[in-house]
Amino acid sequence: MKKDCGFPATGRDPPPMKISRLFQPRNPQFWLLIVLNALSTAISFILRAYELPLPVALVLAGFAVVNAVLGLRIAWRLMSEPPVDQIFSNENCR
Repeated sequence: MKKDCGFPATGRDPPPMKISRLFQPRNPQFWLLIVLNALSTAISFILRAYELPLPVALVLAGFAVVNAVLGLRIAWRLMSEPPVDQIFSNENCR
């Protein structure tokens, strides 16, 4: 007899997003998020610390915006989906 394992077998709504799901060291998306945040810090420092020509500043600002959008999408995905370790944590549900 198969046990009731919750979502998605029962048709209930998905679990809410959890901020604690952002920390997933075994997920490559987590490390990409860390790299994007470090790159964002470096770009902001360069834009504020140095007097750059307008075209260079605009290109760096464009990179910063794209970087922020990618980081938000990755963070949203990490918070929305359960970690890979938790998907198959209950052996009785297979």
